[in-house]
Amino acid sequence: MVSLPSENESIPFECDNSYDSTFELIKYVFQVCYLSINLILNLMILRVFIFSKNKIFRESPFFLIYAADLIMVSVFSLGYSVEQFQGIYMSISEIFVGRLFIYVISLCPILAPFFFSPSIFLKTFFILSHYSQGFKTVSQVFLSFNRMTSVIFPVSYQQIWKRINVPCLVVLFVLPIGVIWNIILSRVYANPSSGGFSANYFKAISWVFSDLTDISHNNKHVQASVSKLHLIFFIASLILIILFSGITIYGLFVLKTRLKKAETSITIATMIISIEFSILAAIQIYFAFFSSLTSPWRPYLLKALDFTYDFLNLSTTIVFILFNQQLRLKLFKWRKQNKIVEVSR
Repeated sequence: MVSLPSENESIPFECDNSYDSTFELIKYVFQVCYLSINLILNLMILRVFIFSKNKIFRESPFFLIYAADLIMVSVFSLGYSVEQFQGIYMSISEIFVGRLFIYVISLCPILAPFFFSPSIFLKTFFILSHYSQGFKTVSQVFLSFNRMTSVIFPVSYQQIWKRINVPCLVVLFVLPIGVIWNIILSRVYANPSSGGFSANYFKAISWVFSDLTDISHNNKHVQASVSKLHLIFFIASLILIILFSGITIYGLFVLKTRLKKAETSITIATMIISIEFSILAAIQIYFAFFSSLTSPWRPYLLKALDFTYDFLNLSTTIVFILFNQQLRLKLFKWRKQNKIVEVSR
């Protein structure tokens, strides 16, 4: 069994100079562009939630839960919207820390030595990154559940959510701890990645099962890896999202007056989220069970994992805007005002 480094032990490494710095910089700029689009859209939605005089945004349980995915880091200062804060945090942290450290390789020799020894900054970044990913997964379940109750219980919907809104938000913030608890206990360190460096961790907790033995007849250690924990969340969330969305679509289908637009929007949103969750689950299966067997695939799948999370964050924001007319009118109200001014001239 490989011994783990002590909590205070330094873990130095050499930056990989074989990568083309210009090409890596182009990849960074490309990712910053679409991450910035998501950041701007989330800030625009947040502005509507906070400053809009229309109570439908601030008092609606759906908007509050959606906002919950945004609140994450700013929950103690602004209590309006949770999904946007989460989306804002993920975009900012990846632009200025995660992707910056990986792809701007000229920074590696300068910044890497600061993280050879245990770093509170690096550990906090790593914990919050995985917490926000878990938060994103769980929040989609609550949004689907909220949509379902609005269709199945249209009369008592508001009363139901007045009773369960706070408990749901508490659960929403607590559940992602199930993904990060082993990281909190573990040693987080920096390791070389694509010419730069990224965060990783030595798993502090593992379980030994006497009935699972390898070819050397040694007890097999099953580690509580973050990949396995993410995988559990993905599978459970995907099942619940499909279930809640299916009930919602059926509820819309049996209405006396068919709401075909609502049926279409929910179906499209469910399909997009389901496809993205399936891809994320497939990648996490690799990291949970096969990464040590086919290590050449690891760097590519890490990038695919980042891109899929990016697309999940951006697509859920875009779908939310496209299929919500009231929000869309508020967001782009300035365009109409500009047109009115031009016509008057």
